[in-house]
Amino acid sequence: MRFTISKPSMEAFAKTVTEETTIDASCRWLGLYRVCWASPYSTVEAEALPGSAALSTEEWAIHSNTGFLWLPEGRPEGTMDDSYRHLGGNWYGWRGWDNW
Repeated sequence: MRFTISKPSMEAFAKTVTEETTIDASCRWLGLYRVCWASPYSTVEAEALPGSAALSTEEWAIHSNTGFLWLPEGRPEGTMDDSYRHLGGNWYGWRGWDNW
């Protein structure tokens, strides 16, 4: 439910991130999520996937190693540290090594 409510503002912001080549470390509320880092998604083998966006979220009072990916095509590459789950359409949920 939280993702569904937040999806329109996250999608609009993700589309601006796809046009950037640098990291945006500023914090903002996108729907019900506080996003404090955004950049194009980079795979292990490539610098950055064109048209992609990685959004890192923070929860109240703790830094969480979680976020979202907007991928125009393909699937994210899981690693020993990162896992992903498909949320629908071009969206994936991301969880890092600390499992918060």
